[in-house]
Amino acid sequence: MKTTCEENQRKRRKTLFQERERRVSVLLAQGRIKNAMEIPDDAIPAVTPNSVRLFFRDEEITCCECGKKETWKAEDQQWYFEIAHGSVFAKAIRCRACRVEKRSANQQSVATRLAGMSAVGPPSPAATPAVTAPSVTDR
Repeated sequence: MKTTCEENQRKRRKTLFQERERRVSVLLAQGRIKNAMEIPDDAIPAVTPNSVRLFFRDEEITCCECGKKETWKAEDQQWYFEIAHGSVFAKAIRCRACRVEKRSANQQSVATRLAGMSAVGPPSPAATPAVTAPSVTDR
């Protein structure tokens, strides 16, 4: 008798295969490919109509911050382009650790800026120049 883990893996493989077949049929119907052999076996077909890419495939990247080599997985690309609607011309340039660090630094910067703004308060009316309409004699 098969274990639950083996059954779950079999179901997952079957679901992934069915999803891949569905995506390939969408590309065929859109006329973006002529036959299913145009999509590599290790790739996820891209079904976003405006996408420049026909498929997502694991890509090796080198982080621009630390120089570490990392793989930008096909599943992550699919999420970025199809779910998060990232730019079709974008590519990962940082490793996961550097992305987390940069995001944290950006959030701290915004928090610091907002804290500074609330400490100062809104500008006083005397500090902002009044805008007046030109008078008849100014013309």
